[in-house]
Amino acid sequence: MKVNYSLSLHDLLHDYNCARLSNGVADAHQHLVEAWGDPYLLPDPFAWTWYVYHLSETGAASRVHDLLLDYRWLRAKLNTFEPSALLADFEYAPAYEDLRLVKSALSLSAHVLNQDKHQLAGQLTGRLLSYKHNHPLIAALLADAAAYTDLPAFLPTTPTLTQAGGSLIRTLTGHTANVHAVAYSPDGRWLASASYDETLKIWDAKSGREYMTLVGHKHWVNAVAYSPDGRWLVSGSSDKTLKVWDTESGRVQITLVGHTRTITSASFSPDGRWIVSASYDKTLKLWDATTGGELITFTGHGDWVSDVSFPHQHSKQIVSASNDGTIKVWDTALGYEQLTLTGHKAGVRSVAYSPDGGRLISASSDETLKIWEANTGREILTLRGHTEGITTGRFSPDGNWVVSASFDGMLKLWDLRSGDENFTLTGHAGAINDAAFSPDGRHVVSVSEDKSLKIWDISITNTSSESFEQSHPTTAVAYSPIQHQIVAVSESKYIRVLNSQNGQEYLRFLGHSKRVNALTYSPDGMRIVSASSDGTLRVWDSTTGNELFVLEGHTDWVVTAAYSFDGTRIVSGSEDGTIKVWDAKSGREHLTFKAHIYGVNTIAYSPSEHYIVSGSRSDALKVWHVDDDIHEHMTLRGHTAPVNSLAYAPDGCHIVATFDDGSIMGWDMENAQQYLTLLGHTDVVNSAVYLPDKHHIISASRDKTIRLWDSTTATDLARFNAEAEVYCVTASPDGQSIVAGDHLGNVHLLRLVGV
Repeated sequence: MKVNYSLSLHDLLHDYNCARLSNGVADAHQHLVEAWGDPYLLPDPFAWTWYVYHLSETGAASRVHDLLLDYRWLRAKLNTFEPSALLADFEYAPAYEDLRLVKSALSLSAHVLNQDKHQLAGQLTGRLLSYKHNHPLIAALLADAAAYTDLPAFLPTTPTLTQAGGSLIRTLTGHTANVHAVAYSPDGRWLASASYDETLKIWDAKSGREYMTLVGHKHWVNAVAYSPDGRWLVSGSSDKTLKVWDTESGRVQITLVGHTRTITSASFSPDGRWIVSASYDKTLKLWDATTGGELITFTGHGDWVSDVSFPHQHSKQIVSASNDGTIKVWDTALGYEQLTLTGHKAGVRSVAYSPDGGRLISASSDETLKIWEANTGREILTLRGHTEGITTGRFSPDGNWVVSASFDGMLKLWDLRSGDENFTLTGHAGAINDAAFSPDGRHVVSVSEDKSLKIWDISITNTSSESFEQSHPTTAVAYSPIQHQIVAVSESKYIRVLNSQNGQEYLRFLGHSKRVNALTYSPDGMRIVSASSDGTLRVWDSTTGNELFVLEGHTDWVVTAAYSFDGTRIVSGSEDGTIKVWDAKSGREHLTFKAHIYGVNTIAYSPSEHYIVSGSRSDALKVWHVDDDIHEHMTLRGHTAPVNSLAYAPDGCHIVATFDDGSIMGWDMENAQQYLTLLGHTDVVNSAVYLPDKHHIISASRDKTIRLWDSTTATDLARFNAEAEVYCVTASPDGQSIVAGDHLGNVHLLRLVGV
């Protein structure tokens, strides 16, 4: 990519004045700082941009340190500029550990703050909590963040966001679908990503800022690669075409047509003259990079070809990987197969040459990587450690390390000198599709089905091997009505009882044989009911974890459950389409009725105890009158998308429901009229509840946000960005604390302030 270098008038005047002032430079900076006055009320954008620089040039390192740990000043600057400008100030700061951590927290939060600057307090708090006790100035910063938050905000009380100071530098967001491939520019200044949203994006690798979006493909974009001089990008798509893009203008230079199915991989030759591509049509093709002319088609694989690349030194060979389980080396001059490498027990997802061209690395769905001798095809080494298929394996620029990415959501770094796994990087909320080293070998970039890119500093991670327990998504949470206690469950089937103030687990129990889908406390807080895919409900003592009895009778998954407000009944809904009402004391089945044609996936008991509302993914919401028998009372209409959750307002007069189309709707239960529509989430809304004041609603979404809404004005008052899809949310009895569970297994404890 072309970059214009220029010398500004400011640079000339700066150098001239520095030469004239000689030993008086610091005094000149001091005069300028004093002239600007109050650092919280700087007069113009220029002053905000350069204040910290000029302050640092006065020699006042302690003042710079104090300013960059001042929450009010950080907020004031962020209100004027983007996060990248705030991060730039830390380049002039002294090398203190607390400043390094705050800079890291801001960098980790930049993608959130770019969209919502009001989350500064919540993001800083969530990423610095683990340092609060050992760094007094960070503790003071977080105290100020809470004190000076004048708008509604969610403040974490436990460190469930990625903590500052680790190997993750930043997250890049902007794609709206699975990100499938990524490449560094040869000079390391830029990143290019390819996505299922049919676009490519070019990013500034240092700042993380999105530079350009390339639009032209008509289906998923699966592959991207830079030319050796960085001037061009080649992309491959499920629209069966390759496109060569000008990185300066963002325009398509040529389109290559010839493959008959999805293109999976593309690469430039080392001299930039050729492009090679791989496809689901089981072929590879060699193209003239200038004219787009097809030169050679390589056939021989027995299944779709997943990856292809050139050696770094020459264009005489290419190597390909296929779902047929083989790797093939080809002669590009004559178009024939030179070697076939076998040894993997499943499809091979990626293959690449080492920097010196002497070795190959392959990654397979059999959960292994293999290192091969490139000239002979001899297997040298097998690397094992991933728990699902591996999507990519790449050599470091010095050839001593390998990075691998997997469907298990992990990146692993391997030391080829010992053959050992060195460490594991976690943080993506889904399968990782691709990864690449920066040209200097210091950083790794990864892309995921979670729609994001992540940049990692691999020099920060410990050099000793680390083990990670894979977390299961937290699928249900509930707040005790009387104790400082919450209960949460994940796909691991364990039910966990946690302290609601510090998140510490003090009880864990297991009884269901399959996933637990719902949890609810009895009104007195002494019992917990769980609903499971094993077709049962179980009632537990909340203080001991002892199982009291099992409710059996449903013939399919039990998806949802609720207590009546007087605690005498339990209601459950199942994929078998029925709702059952149970005696909460004895466990005896009281009523059963067919509620929906298909499964019942959410229910709510009215505070008056006379009504149950049920929802299905296939038809309307229904209100049932429940007494000694049951009959349909009314139908709530107005929605078209599948429903995910239901909740009554505390007064029983209104109900709120969440939907797959990203909407939240409310109904007046006296007349069955829709009175509320909340729009703002960008993906499925999984859960929502009223706060005790009846006017505020909390929601949780696949878009990774928890939101606070004012139901009287239908406005979004505050947000908290988690790092994965948020499945469930509920509030404490006083409405001041929120608990939510996400795809990474976190249980977020949030304090709601400013309401």
